[in-house]
Amino acid sequence: MNIKFKKKRLFINLLLGIVWLGLGFSNIISDEDVRWSNYLYFLAGVLYTIHFLYDYFKQYLTIEDGTIIKNKLYGWKNKINLDEITSIKAFAGDYTLISATNEFKINSALIDPESLIDLTTILSKIDLPADKTPFNKEEAAA
Repeated sequence: MNIKFKKKRLFINLLLGIVWLGLGFSNIISDEDVRWSNYLYFLAGVLYTIHFLYDYFKQYLTIEDGTIIKNKLYGWKNKINLDEITSIKAFAGDYTLISATNEFKINSALIDPESLIDLTTILSKIDLPADKTPFNKEEAAA
């Protein structure tokens, strides 16, 4: 299952890629004196476009085989096993999944509202004590 990015975030990266590519092409074509710095606009456009394509096809999180993986184009992929989670903290709408060896942060502002419902459903099904999760508050009060 994929937890998707908000469409606005994806298409801002696409728009920036198109703008930078356009600037790069116009500078390379219109300048009689082609400088290496003109190619930086083109490079920025290519990188934004690649970033859009990666995020569009991979999305923000992948949940499969009991593991949550944060998909990143730049850097290492973060992952955490659902059965290793000892506590879940919620602050300002974001979630921090804590295990004995790892902290896994999820920025909910990046997540599509429909996917956020799926994510909270999956996280609420994790068997944790009521004081270790924000999802069982009703049970803790009873």
